[in-house]
Amino acid sequence: MASTNRPHFSAALRSKRMLVLTLLAFCALGLTSAAWAKTYYVALNGSDSYDGLAPAFVSGTNGPFRTFQKAAYAVRAGDTVQIRGGTYYSYGGSWGYSYDGTSSSPITITAYGSEKVIIDGNNHALPDESYTPLMQIYGDYYRVSNIEIRYGSYAGLNIIGNHCLAENIYSHHNDGSGIFTAGTYNTIKDCRAQYNSMENEYGSMSVGWGFGISMCRNARYCKVTGCTAWNNWGEGISIASGYYCTIEDCVSYDNFTTNYYISQSVQGVCQRNLSYYTPGNRIQPYVSSQNGIFAGDEGNPPDSYGNMIVNNVVMGGDRCLLVAGDEAESLLVAYNTFANAFGRLGAYESGAVFFNSGASSGGRFVNNIILQDDATPISHLEATGLSFSYNNWSRQPVSGCRGSGDVVGDPQLTRAGSTLAGELSPGWFRIQESSPARDRATVLSKVTEDFDRLIRGTAPDMGAFSVAGGSSTLAASASGTPTSGAMPLTVAFTGTAAGGSAPYTYSWVFGDGGTSTSQNPSHAYTTAGFYVATLTVTDNTRTTALSSVNISVEATASILSAHVVASVLTGTAPLAVSFTGSASGGSSPYSYRWTFGDGDTSVVQNPNHTYAAAGTYSAMLTVTDRTATTANYTVIVRVTSGAAVALSASAVATPSSGVAPLAVGFTARAAGGTGPYRYRWSFGDGGTSTVQNPSRTYVAPGSYLVILTITDSRGATARATLTVRTGTAKTTPLAAVSRKSAQPRILLR
Repeated sequence: MASTNRPHFSAALRSKRMLVLTLLAFCALGLTSAAWAKTYYVALNGSDSYDGLAPAFVSGTNGPFRTFQKAAYAVRAGDTVQIRGGTYYSYGGSWGYSYDGTSSSPITITAYGSEKVIIDGNNHALPDESYTPLMQIYGDYYRVSNIEIRYGSYAGLNIIGNHCLAENIYSHHNDGSGIFTAGTYNTIKDCRAQYNSMENEYGSMSVGWGFGISMCRNARYCKVTGCTAWNNWGEGISIASGYYCTIEDCVSYDNFTTNYYISQSVQGVCQRNLSYYTPGNRIQPYVSSQNGIFAGDEGNPPDSYGNMIVNNVVMGGDRCLLVAGDEAESLLVAYNTFANAFGRLGAYESGAVFFNSGASSGGRFVNNIILQDDATPISHLEATGLSFSYNNWSRQPVSGCRGSGDVVGDPQLTRAGSTLAGELSPGWFRIQESSPARDRATVLSKVTEDFDRLIRGTAPDMGAFSVAGGSSTLAASASGTPTSGAMPLTVAFTGTAAGGSAPYTYSWVFGDGGTSTSQNPSHAYTTAGFYVATLTVTDNTRTTALSSVNISVEATASILSAHVVASVLTGTAPLAVSFTGSASGGSSPYSYRWTFGDGDTSVVQNPNHTYAAAGTYSAMLTVTDRTATTANYTVIVRVTSGAAVALSASAVATPSSGVAPLAVGFTARAAGGTGPYRYRWSFGDGGTSTVQNPSRTYVAPGSYLVILTITDSRGATARATLTVRTGTAKTTPLAAVSRKSAQPRILLR
């Protein structure tokens, strides 16, 4: 019998109850992931035992995380991670191993408000795992922005996922590459890469150097836009194994081998970029040649095909343009302006445009301006299968580069502004009204806009720039005061117009989403970053002229901190120590004061000091910022007595001879000197290693001289050599083997 205590519902009431539950279920299902999205925080004074849900400690477990990896484990689609300001001497995390964002609910990693975030590899000691970048994104639909990444033991930022965005990342002084992306539909936007690939500093590597920014490892539909790369000890910006990738609106200068590298690229685009080398740049003495734009493969798939190099402006380098002839299949080089290659390699190896040996088909060089003021060759041609037409040469090129529609004569560039490092602007390459390049190009259906994104029309001009408005003399000039400072930064802009047909109208785009139609507006920048404010002047005939101003906005000062790196912390007297001091946060500029613990002091940022007597010393750096706030950092230096033992090196190969291919294990031993030690092997076959005990396979018969170089912490070096001999199964090992030189392969770093 049924219990009389059970509630009784009428059929109508049960029906109504079911309807309500059903509606609630549908409402729950209709909630997007954004409704459940969380904001996590990371802070230097946080703890991974906290819940990460507050920007500062509140109570109990409510407070920010301490490590990036803890936040990486926590995030789900739609979540945001905000990083409090300061310098993090720690690993930046592996993001997206387990969870991805979505197109409508990406995962965002960014600085907290306007605070300045620095991820620092602690003088190349971090990460402590080989070939690990300081920060890496493995997941899909991630957005990472407003972070400085520096001094890593390998690369700065790597993006392996898909549909990701890196924006306003400043990656510099890393041993490997600055920023690279693989995957599909990833974008690197408004980022900066400086002095990366430090493993190759001063040209120390024969192969294997890295780059500033790259799309590589079969990247597809990726884009690098609005970025700047300079003084990298490898390529500046590159497509290195990619499909349908784009480099656009970038600036790249004074990099190791080339500013822009197009290698193993299928239907890639390099457009509207500025490339230049300054004579006597700091890297030039350590590299055999520097090239503005280099199109050439390294022997790995895919073979380059259908690439476009259009609307670029290039100055200097041993070659403004270098094309490997067998990698020019269906290559289009059009509407570029190349100016004044260096002549330091001699008449045969230098040239404004240089086409190396090799055969291809379908390649075109058309509608370009080539200017060479001095006696350096204006062209060099060994390649076959390329066609040349409708180019403005400042003097006659070699016969194979001549074509129908050519113009020979001074292109009359405006040459406006400085050509110093960091100062050259695209406006230097504009043509004057009287230029012979006016209206002389042929129409190309694939390229309908110029460097300024103005429509070229039916009578286009040669080179990267068009002269708008027929015979108009309209010119615009933009300036701002101040052009740099801490946020919020209010800039007073001034716009002027000359020539053309008055009256004029003015339109400003400030680079942060703001606009104005006033002639002389003021604008406040509330977010740290690098901005280009562009003025467009339109006259009474609708002719337009442009001018721009660069604005640098620094983050509002975070907590002042000091940091010290010492070249050596232990050793025998007299002990010479090189100290490196740095500061972050606070309000720059900074002043530095050192007390070395033995009575001596210094006010140099990076002093050298010698401890003459044995003892334990506290070396303290005091940093003072503009507001008189101070921060200290102390390191302990231990000095012992007694004569130092000279550094010595020994090397062992096992086996040291045999039949090719021969796998050999090497062992290095160091004695004396002052540890820790660094090891460098040269295997005699072109290969190198920095591992203490590496292995190497010799694939060809021969006699190989192996050199081991050991460097201690005080810079002393010692060498050891040995010989590895390989032969065939039926012959004795050869004393020497001739080897055809090959183009160096650039490994991903």
